[in-house]
Amino acid sequence: LWQLYAAIVAAAYTRALLESMPSQESNEHEDIAVYNQHNGGRERSFVDEIFAKMTWHHPLILLAQADMEQEKVIDAILDRARESFGANNTFRFSLPCSSKADLETYFAYVGKRCGFPHSVTGPVQLQDAFTDLISAGKRLFLLVDEFENGPEESCRELAGILRNLSEKHHDYFNIVMAGGEKLANLKYHPSLEHSLLNNAEVMEWPELKIEDVLEIHRLPNNGASETQTSTSNGTGINDNRTCINNKIDLNEAKADFFLKMSGGHPRLLRYYLQFYNQQPALKENDYYQKLLQYDFLRQIFHPFLKDRNNADRIRKLLEKEEVWQYYFPYVEDPLIRKLYWKNLIVKKIAIGGMVHWVWRCEAIREAGRRVLR
Repeated sequence: LWQLYAAIVAAAYTRALLESMPSQESNEHEDIAVYNQHNGGRERSFVDEIFAKMTWHHPLILLAQADMEQEKVIDAILDRARESFGANNTFRFSLPCSSKADLETYFAYVGKRCGFPHSVTGPVQLQDAFTDLISAGKRLFLLVDEFENGPEESCRELAGILRNLSEKHHDYFNIVMAGGEKLANLKYHPSLEHSLLNNAEVMEWPELKIEDVLEIHRLPNNGASETQTSTSNGTGINDNRTCINNKIDLNEAKADFFLKMSGGHPRLLRYYLQFYNQQPALKENDYYQKLLQYDFLRQIFHPFLKDRNNADRIRKLLEKEEVWQYYFPYVEDPLIRKLYWKNLIVKKIAIGGMVHWVWRCEAIREAGRRVLR
């Protein structure tokens, strides 16, 4: 039923969008503003699905690999939440980036981020603060992200609080948690006798599609965040930082080529698109060779050189396209998990439910071979 509901809402939204689109006389800045307000392809579709599932009254877990550009989706989620629940009833906090913060400091930070007027010094005070708002008849929305930060004990305490609030006040307390490996561990890790988040629904960050490539290409700077810093890449250009106003046309066939060559990795895709705008006449293999010069690809494998056993294992894994296969979405092998959360491999679900972990693209494999040889 939720799928039908989501489809109806999406159709109505699309109809309203088409009626509100500007005329062809709109200038470039207006076009960009309209895109940022209405479009976003997979982002908008993902947000629609999130809020449709929210009617099930279960906490939602959004899992993302590295470099999946979570902030854009999180901003879209918060915008929708403010419309649905009200700005004063919408909370978002990112967990503190400190592995040494004690429990009191950790929860004091969380309470301050939520804007609570009284002091929060522990899990009990935080739970009481939310309970007081709920007792006043307010429907709350809470988004917690960056679960990769902070001490594991504090993350587990927080997860327990969120679970309790959700179970006791599921009609008034809506929770979305976003993160990566640590958040997945809280949900799936077999060493936990009773998962703190076993009642949560898991959603994984959507992969890029051809229409997303076309939309990204239409944006100035290929949609790169203004907060990203220019980095040298050894190829004579900066990493997606130079705004390109005079774009070269990109058709679906070319977009599909760049999507496959990058494996849908957003950072690699933008790198391809920048080269395409600067040198559109290059042959397909030339683009591939340019990508192999990208420092990011080399640097991402360097940490594995510190452990000889892991380096030897990865060398063997690089010999074949498929890295792992299993029927369960959680991998107990720590090295395979690390490769996955670094976004070097991707999951493919086969008929029958078998999960195959494969290298995201050939350029990643080749970069690994060169670094670890």
